[in-house]
Amino acid sequence: MVPKVSIAALILVLVTSLFGPASTLPNRELLADVSFPTGSAPSLLSTNAFQSASGPPYSLYPSVPALFSFGDGGQDVGNVLYLGHDNSTKHYPFGTSFYNLTGRFSDGRVFADFFAQALGLPFLTPSLTPNGNFYQGASFASASSGRFNDTGDSDGFRGIPLLKQVDNFIQFQADARAYWAGFNSTYPPERIPRYPMPEFFSRAIYMVQSGGNDLLNFRNQGLTPADIPAFATNMTAVYETFVRALYATGARKFFIMNIGLFGCTPLSIRNNNGSCGVLTNALCSNIVNQTTALNSRLSTQLLNSSFVQGDFYQFNLDVFNNPAAFGVVNATGACCGSTTLSCPQLALALANTTAPYNGPVPLCPNPKEYLYWDTTHMSESMTRILAHDIFGGSKYGKPKNMLQTFILPDLLNLQ
Repeated sequence: MVPKVSIAALILVLVTSLFGPASTLPNRELLADVSFPTGSAPSLLSTNAFQSASGPPYSLYPSVPALFSFGDGGQDVGNVLYLGHDNSTKHYPFGTSFYNLTGRFSDGRVFADFFAQALGLPFLTPSLTPNGNFYQGASFASASSGRFNDTGDSDGFRGIPLLKQVDNFIQFQADARAYWAGFNSTYPPERIPRYPMPEFFSRAIYMVQSGGNDLLNFRNQGLTPADIPAFATNMTAVYETFVRALYATGARKFFIMNIGLFGCTPLSIRNNNGSCGVLTNALCSNIVNQTTALNSRLSTQLLNSSFVQGDFYQFNLDVFNNPAAFGVVNATGACCGSTTLSCPQLALALANTTAPYNGPVPLCPNPKEYLYWDTTHMSESMTRILAHDIFGGSKYGKPKNMLQTFILPDLLNLQ
């Protein structure tokens, strides 16, 4: 009999040959794209359309039957359209790089979409979707939200804060258990059950990306360098509460996206007279360090838990310092929008049939050449590169990538 460790080594070699060091190969195809027959690509945010297109529920990895997503506008896949404040992501040019996919502050897919594809799962349904299908996961992420309850967007609107998203998940889990209990152990009549099976929750991956709007509040409150350690500690404490609350519900696999280099976003550069925000970046660096320590501590304190941290900060820094290595032509400006007309404003103006818009259209010809789609959110192309590496690469997923952390141990029955 071949020892398990040899089997593990062989599979790791196979995985490496398939996935490679994604961070050094920005144009390499590591995850399969969703493909649709001509004329049948789904429109708007119809995740059910994606699901039905792929047939009955399935997963490439039985050990990960579902994915649950939390966070802010960087993770939102459509809840924003149900909040009654901003429906700009329902319109062009949002989603222009991927079948006019909407409900996302991107020209295409966000991290939750790429990870769902990598796992062989359908795109996540926004949790606020009436009569939505959530059999293999849901997104509770909300635009205009943050880690703190009083965090909102630049308009002052507050979405669903992170810990409230956890409350919503707990109710969702109760609804799922009630749903399955109502069938007395028989399979539901729907071709695709509406809710995850109860045993899915302990095997699912729980991912979070939140904090960008909180950083805007830090700047707007006029805080100083002396305030950085306490602010970062409070930000990190919310993540700890988030993880422990989900762990109490049975969650065991956590993907934590770290804060990005927010001092060098187009918005921050504009607000700092053409330069990166030094104070904001110092805060981001402090949060990164504290989050790394938190994940290490929780992985030892929470029995049978596993963590992957996405190094968003280092990725942004690498692209900013050497954009050509990632195929980027512009790492400081926004592909969509201008100083006088934001990307959401542009989308609403172009969609206005009552008063047709005849002004300039600030939109770059090729979003793939830009680090940022709008003033704060990355382009689909850059999101894809980072997602690929975190899932199966070697640089930005720490301490190991998602495949090594969440998939291989169960596949090989190794701990």
